[in-house]
Amino acid sequence: MSMDVYLKEEARIAWQVNDTSWSVICGETAPPNNLANTWTHKTGKNTITVPVSGDRGKMLYLSGMQLGGAEAYIANFVITITEKP
Repeated sequence: MSMDVYLKEEARIAWQVNDTSWSVICGETAPPNNLANTWTHKTGKNTITVPVSGDRGKMLYLSGMQLGGAEAYIANFVITITEKP
């Protein structure tokens, strides 16, 4: 996954999956923060395995707690999903 992020205020931003450890796919939930009024490129290479049956409730979401009300713009968003046999 990769994305370009522009924040109006200094903040952290992360795409996470609601698995047992709340895995961060792209961005960060801890410092360094993104500077205000600048574009920043974020990448991530974490792999999340979704079972063939059973728990299909995995969701990718933008971590709103990290934004703290900041206005955010996201561009050039790319996500790769690979199906394995």
